Order: sequence, then C-alpha cells, then structure tokens
Amino acid sequence: MHILLSTDLPHVLLPFAWLVAASGTDRPAEQLARLALAAVAVMQPLIAYPVAGTQLAPASVLLSVVAAVCLADGVRTFLPRASSIIESRWLRLALGGIVALGLLLPMGRQAMEYGRQYVSLTPLNLPGASRLRLNERQAHLYQELVRPLSRPEIETFLTLPGLNSLYFWAQKDPPTGLNVTLWMTLLGDRCQERIWEAANKHPGLMAVRNKNMVASQTQGRPFDHLPLVRHIDEHFRTVQSIDGYELMVRR
Repeated sequence: MHILLSTDLPHVLLPFAWLVAASGTDRPAEQLARLALAAVAVMQPLIAYPVAGTQLAPASVLLSVVAAVCLADGVRTFLPRASSIIESRWLRLALGGIVALGLLLPMGRQAMEYGRQYVSLTPLNLPGASRLRLNERQAHLYQELVRPLSRPEIETFLTLPGLNSLYFWAQKDPPTGLNVTLWMTLLGDRCQERIWEAANKHPGLMAVRNKNMVASQTQGRPFDHLPLVRHIDEHFRTVQSIDGYELMVRR
C-alpha cells in the first residue's frame, strides 16, 4: 500500500476507473455503490491540483480501492473456479482480515515513525500554526520574519513573490484580494497597480522580498520591469536579511 500511494502508479489507473461501474450486476444497490465509487475516485485526484506534492497520497486512495474491486471482478469472470472457493462468508471475512492486517501493519509502523519525527521537530508557535513543526532553523526563520510584521503599527505589507502564509501568521489583512503566489506572471500591470494603490494608503507599510525564490519561480525570466516590482524597488529599502528574505521599510 505504501508503495502504491507514494508513486504515480494509481494515477495511471485513472482512465480505467469507469470499469468499476461496468460489472453488469443486476442488484441496484451494488450498482449505485459502484457508480458512486467511480464518480468520487475520478474527482478525488483534483485534490492534488494545482500543486501535486504531499496531496498525491490522499488523492490516490480510492483509485487503489477501484483497482481492488476490478481485480475481484476479473477473478470472478476469468477464474470462476477460484472464486467459488471463497463462497463462504466466513472465509471471505477471514481472507479480507488477513489482507487488511497485511496492509495496516506496515502503515502502522510508518505512522509511528512519522510520530517520532514529528515530536523531534520544533513547534512553529505562530497564529494558526501551533501544531505545525519544522526543523529548528526553519521555525526560527519564520518566527523572525513574522515578529516585525505583526507589530501594531504595521497595518499591512507586500510580498515578492506572494507569501500569503505571512499574512495569516502576522494576523494582518493583505492590501487587496488579489493574492496569488506567482503574481509576477499571473497578474497584469493593471492589477499590480491596483495592489500598489491600495497598499500605499497604509502609513505602516512594509515589504518582504526573496529574490532567489522569485528567480526560481520565474525560471530566470526578467521581472524588474513589472509595475509592483518597480514600486517595491523604488520606495523601499532593506533593513534586515534573514536567510534570503529581505524585510523592507519605506525609504
């Protein structure tokens, strides 16, 4: 199960998920259940959109169930003698229990290992993230970033690129609702000017910039000509650098 959920294999099965509803059963309740399984299993991979990272595992769970049901259908169809061996209800329950135990034991060991790793990490201890734990260096980095941004005189701030978690942790509202990570490529000049006009009205305005992060996200394309980038360059100066992040105040 761990191998199945940690690779792209379940997503290869996605185009064949409809097979679970093509069993030809004459029992309406079973057919409804199969249709529901197919529908949810096809939609569930959207959990991994737009960034397929740790979301891949939960997005793959039902595809593994679909594969198991289709495998059972195949055994009944092509190996009727083998399927007749497990007609006994108790035998089916026993076999199912053995298979479930074989899957759950490795997952239980892995969960215990993850638990030990979690306890060994440092709590972030920021608003809304009290249970989030990182290594000591990362936790210290974000705490140092948020501390000046959360001061009462700082009403809001700009980020380059979009770092929306900082608003949440500092408990400050962003200048506008135009909040995307890659605003340098997703928002046009007009939207960027709207953001600047809204932000510029706040006397306690700061900016957070990470040039290395921007360069990696824009794949090296120039971005200095963008309106909001120009405003940040022209109207702010760096007062503190923390591991690649620049805390900036008005000139």
